[in-house]
Amino acid sequence: MAQKVYLISEAYIVDNSTIDANVEPSLYTNAIIEAQEIHLRPLLGTHLYDKIITDVAAGTITGVYKTLLDDYCQKVVCYWTIYESLPTIRFKIKNKGVVQQNSDNSVQPELIDFQYLTDKVKNKAEYYNQRVIDYLKTQGSNVFPELNQNNDYDDQQPQSTSYDTGIFLGDGTYDCTKYLGLNSHIKPLN
Repeated sequence: MAQKVYLISEAYIVDNSTIDANVEPSLYTNAIIEAQEIHLRPLLGTHLYDKIITDVAAGTITGVYKTLLDDYCQKVVCYWTIYESLPTIRFKIKNKGVVQQNSDNSVQPELIDFQYLTDKVKNKAEYYNQRVIDYLKTQGSNVFPELNQNNDYDDQQPQSTSYDTGIFLGDGTYDCTKYLGLNSHIKPLN
């Protein structure tokens, strides 16, 4: 089994987010790897991601790669870690099913409040995603040659956008009126 390489520590999460120091680290440490694999790898592309992971594991990350990691990637991993770990923190899977922990000194938020929190965390994570994308665009493949090395079938290309609306708005090449059931003979108001 390959060694797990963490781009951020438990202390980094506590120091740079709203996660309380009393939260059991086992509730979010697995989410660090998930955040790296699911959310950071697509931002960087396979080869740049692999270079950073290899350099961190070897303790040899320097220069522009260290700047990319320290100033951009760690925030991405931090907020996506929180996003991925929120359900685990709220719910537990036990032998008897899915349960929600209660405490004498605290009140569990309603599901709508929980959804609000997850949306806020996701918005922050997407903001930091966009910062990585913008930084990589300004630096380009002259600084990070790995950006142009994703040529294999299973390589991920770096993302060009961060935000997800959840609704496909089209790319301007399709006539949506036939799909929406609109009368194409009616002229739009100008």
